[in-house]
Amino acid sequence: MTAGQTDAGVANHPRLVQLHWMAPFRSGFLAKQRLSRCGTLMTETRQPSCMARPRSVTLEVNITPTQAIRALRELADAAGWEWEREEGSRLVDRMMIIMPIAQATRTFRMAILSGDGEGLILTAWEEVAGPKGGITKVEWIVPGHLTGGPFRELLKAWCSRHPNCPWRWSFGQRSVIGFLLPVWRRSRKEFHRFGLDTTRKGWPFEAKWPPIGWPDAREEE
Repeated sequence: MTAGQTDAGVANHPRLVQLHWMAPFRSGFLAKQRLSRCGTLMTETRQPSCMARPRSVTLEVNITPTQAIRALRELADAAGWEWEREEGSRLVDRMMIIMPIAQATRTFRMAILSGDGEGLILTAWEEVAGPKGGITKVEWIVPGHLTGGPFRELLKAWCSRHPNCPWRWSFGQRSVIGFLLPVWRRSRKEFHRFGLDTTRKGWPFEAKWPPIGWPDAREEE
């Protein structure tokens, strides 16, 4: 087969034509072009998968919202991170006898502005899961460079600074809020999933802080 015949075969082969169109787009955003059945050129653009996305983690804890924020503030000060704090409100569902009723609750938010923890956000609020009493919920927004081992280390250090076990409630607390609610077991499972010892012998404990060898937030850019 001659060179001219090879070029003609490439030009007439639809599979090779498709690869020919993809060749110039190998760096940055990948522009994948293909020919539709009617002969119209179509383009799809997607973001490269190497950049880790922020992760959201919500936990139910046996502490107050202010205690949750205070513990993160102590960790940030010990590590030399800059931070900011603000207060707001959000709508939550309060379970009544027949149906849930939406009501506003106060929220506390803290964001890390610099250092190895840059991009980390903690929001805490209280919800009434039963007829009375409340359960604190904390939502972590974890930047991509902290997912995995760094966040497990942070969560362990954060839990160690609380006056009581974050995933365990007393018999009196469960009786007031609702003894049969699934939150009691669910909270222990969530903390155990992040590597914490949720048995009775696992509390209290000590954690090393500040962290050493965490990834730099600038590596994501």
